[in-house]
Amino acid sequence: MLGKQAIASPDVVVISGDITQGAEPDEYSEAAELVSALLQFLHLDANRLVVTPGNHDIHWGTCEKIFRLVKRRPTAANDRFCIPYHDRFLVVENTEAYERRLDNFRTFYRNVLGIEYPLAADDQFLVRIYNDLDLAIVGYNSCFEIDHYRFRGSISPTAIAKGASALDAFNGTKVAVWHHDLDWRSEQHGDCLSAHSLRYLSERAFHLGLCGHTHRPASNNTAHIDGFEMPILAAGSLCAGPRQRNESLGRSYQILEIEDQNIRVHVRTKETKSSPWKTQVFENADGTAPHYDVTPANRRLASPRPANTAGRRTGGTIRIPSPFSSNSARDADPSEVLEQYVWTEIADRLDTESPPQIILGPRGCGKTALLLSLTLRGRILSPRYLTDPHGVLERIGLLCPMNVDEITAFNSKGWIDREDRIEIFRGLVVSVAAQRLVETLREAMPWVKTCGLKVQPEVDIVRALSESWFGATKTINTLDEVAAEVLSLRNDIATAMRTRNSDRRNEILDTLAQKPLFCGWTALQNAVVDLSKKEPFERTKWWILFDEVEYLNEWQQEVVYAGLTQRSSRLGIKLATLPYAHAKALERATPALSPIHDFEEVVLQFPADRRLSGAEDETGSRDFEALAAAIWESRLRRAGVPFVPIQEVWPAPSYEEVLRSVGEPIPADRSALEDLMIGELTPKNADRAKQLRGDDPSAFGDQYWRRYAQPFRHRMAERAEAVKGVAVPLVWGSEQLLKACDGNCRWFLQLTDECWARYWAQRGLLALSAVEQYDSLRGVADSIYSVCGSLTDKGAMLKQIVDDIAADLRGRIVSHPSLLEEQLNAEVKDLLPTQADAIAVGIAFGYLVPRLDEDRQGRPIYPRSDATLRLGYPIAVRARLPLRAGGTMKVDLGQARFPWLRT
Repeated sequence: MLGKQAIASPDVVVISGDITQGAEPDEYSEAAELVSALLQFLHLDANRLVVTPGNHDIHWGTCEKIFRLVKRRPTAANDRFCIPYHDRFLVVENTEAYERRLDNFRTFYRNVLGIEYPLAADDQFLVRIYNDLDLAIVGYNSCFEIDHYRFRGSISPTAIAKGASALDAFNGTKVAVWHHDLDWRSEQHGDCLSAHSLRYLSERAFHLGLCGHTHRPASNNTAHIDGFEMPILAAGSLCAGPRQRNESLGRSYQILEIEDQNIRVHVRTKETKSSPWKTQVFENADGTAPHYDVTPANRRLASPRPANTAGRRTGGTIRIPSPFSSNSARDADPSEVLEQYVWTEIADRLDTESPPQIILGPRGCGKTALLLSLTLRGRILSPRYLTDPHGVLERIGLLCPMNVDEITAFNSKGWIDREDRIEIFRGLVVSVAAQRLVETLREAMPWVKTCGLKVQPEVDIVRALSESWFGATKTINTLDEVAAEVLSLRNDIATAMRTRNSDRRNEILDTLAQKPLFCGWTALQNAVVDLSKKEPFERTKWWILFDEVEYLNEWQQEVVYAGLTQRSSRLGIKLATLPYAHAKALERATPALSPIHDFEEVVLQFPADRRLSGAEDETGSRDFEALAAAIWESRLRRAGVPFVPIQEVWPAPSYEEVLRSVGEPIPADRSALEDLMIGELTPKNADRAKQLRGDDPSAFGDQYWRRYAQPFRHRMAERAEAVKGVAVPLVWGSEQLLKACDGNCRWFLQLTDECWARYWAQRGLLALSAVEQYDSLRGVADSIYSVCGSLTDKGAMLKQIVDDIAADLRGRIVSHPSLLEEQLNAEVKDLLPTQADAIAVGIAFGYLVPRLDEDRQGRPIYPRSDATLRLGYPIAVRARLPLRAGGTMKVDLGQARFPWLRT
């Protein structure tokens, strides 16, 4: 067959993982026979073979035996060997035993290649240099952290650096091989190669990447992820049976021809067990060809590149995976958030040497995602720093969520007096920030080495931390040991919190006072100053990023806000909170803080925070549409999907199109529709309308058609729903949908995810009909709307109030002759006190959004007397309101116990 296709016999064989199904010894014995026979047939020795392990080469039986479930995270636990599991932790006590999960693969490796597969993850790479072929290949283990609980592929950063460094003097084509593919959003468990590992590989200037995993041949390029030009070819499945493969795909393998500056890819497929192997045909600029060409990184092709670089199957349909895996930065894995994050001008504003900043906004508006973007991982993944590793290190944020176990459990503790309570809590908060600093340094060290930057020996950096935090009481040599000391400190603090005996508690506090870190911000500042003297952190400005401050009670917020006054040239503070919690904290801040002088407020303001009227409405709407379009475009491109504007996917249909789509009869032309509308008028108005239509059609249009057409169509839709039970959607479209999201990015992403999952994954990126838009909206709205009832004990009451207001609003809209007014004034003073409290709960949780007022300088501030509340997107959709401006209600705050007002 090779001769028939004029392809020379291969010089190298690459197997990119998943040698077996269950990593059992008998499976490897059979695989070894197959591989040995293949090499013999091709007249190749073992030196011409590259093998990497896949997730199916991990022996799960071994994994299950080495994990144990514990209630608390062990001191000095390494993240690789300690997995959060619900409210407990799965821990590997014997780290060497964890590496033994690849032992059966090691036996196969030894039998086939004649060499040992390394036990240490940092050494799990194979370098093959073929000078006669002008080719070098490095095989990596992308199962670095794969076990029976975790599925995301990753490669040890140290292994990447070591393997790539071995090729520094090689000038030929460099190829990296691993198992997990790029298309992480297509897998149920997200078991793809992490963007972190992909970036490490890309930065080492490999010309080509080879992977496997998804059992389908494909061609990708890292450019649609973070800007690097690195083509990656995914192999098909050579031997897997139909149960292990996608039903629509047969067996396949690829043959690569690499010559000079060309990489040509031939794909062979076998549809069924009995069918012959066939040559896959691809489309190109000249028609079709039995191959396609790929542009290697940092090179240009000698011949034109075919149009089909995505490896599309002839006559097939591209199935688009959803890029919206999670819509809450708090619930999602940080890497997933950062892989999808859109760097906006708000992030630019935070990424400055400004005074301490406080980020304000309702739930779901993106506060956590903003803070994540300022961390080391966020800056590494940001396209703005692709070619500037030093820029990544200029300012690094340490994200400290305040909703951690010790903090939320530490309430009043009545047996501890106020002074001791504040002292203990301050030590706890500072220790959380210190732990984040250690974790960031542990993550930064391999990245720094991978980028080829100069780095101080770890022991020097460790001493700078240990002397500032724990004094010179003991010798600490590694970052892991520093992390263990910080965890030990937190355990001692937790013991002090639980101790009722005052003498015993004072004894613990006296011991803690010997550790500078417990005493407050000064130890953190000193450690950061010492770090600034070490490479590569000479220019680094560190930030402590406090998130979810609204979870703290009043005196706890006072401790955090007091940190804003602790100024340092190297250490700053930024925090994110809900506006009501911020206003409450300012009332109690000691010493008194003032905006601008002591801190800067960054209000996440979208059209939801503005009165939707006039030029301000247009400006705000454009701002939010621009942000939504940026999110849309970024996620499509990161998913490898051609960018399609939102307007083309959510077109605004006419009422006639809506009625036609649900099978309702409509008039054949405008004149017949006008006759039906006139028939709905009173006899007197009907006679006048008929006469005016005959005498002056333009005047008829102004006085009757524009005034009565929409309510008439509403009545047609309602009659169809009442008679046939068919839910007839109103007109949607991109403009209405974006406004309906009320400036809340999470709702917008949930909407797009629902639409994508429901339609586009099956049909491709096509425009949605009115009915499809409506069904998707209802699916999203119901899921958000149902949460109201579980917020607090007042959640059900809030839900009923919103229902009543929405029903009243809907009635007024449908019956209104022009449908131009979409507002409702509801005096909350007429409600019971508990009902007013329920509305306060809705505001606190972001389901009702107050319009911001303005201070004398024109800056947006939260209202303190009364407020105009926006009835949010889920309510509007559930009630099937026309989503042009939504509904609002005026609230007399004096009648409600709102959290940000003095009681």
